[in-house]
Amino acid sequence: MIGEELKPKHALLTSICRFPPKQKNPHPAPFPLALPVRVIYSILDEKRGVVLDPCCGSGTTLVAAKILGSNFILIEISKEYIKLAEKRLLNYRNEIKDAEEEMAKHIGLKTFKERKERGEFTGRYGKGLSPELKKMLLFPEEER
Repeated sequence: MIGEELKPKHALLTSICRFPPKQKNPHPAPFPLALPVRVIYSILDEKRGVVLDPCCGSGTTLVAAKILGSNFILIEISKEYIKLAEKRLLNYRNEIKDAEEEMAKHIGLKTFKERKERGEFTGRYGKGLSPELKKMLLFPEEER
């Protein structure tokens, strides 16, 4: 797994992910279910594995692993958050729709390596910017 390139359909897993903040969660640093779903689904793909979350918190990663059929090991020192995570696990079916919406976004046709080799779009600042994206730039390429 280490050193392997992700499949094209998992091109959403990049160094920058933008998600709206998670609402209605008593944990001080919540994140949306889409984040761990994207990471687990991209890295494990169709395989099953073990997901380790050393700071379980409210159990978002736990729920993602459960929905995706992966085993999990979670570590948490707060009894309050352990109870919260256990409750979410019991009710994980309520979050399946959110996970399915994230997985439906994985439709890429080429890997990053393939796009780079062909001189195609590889990111906002890479070669091969599409004309549509060039129009959206604040500064034309000549001014950078």
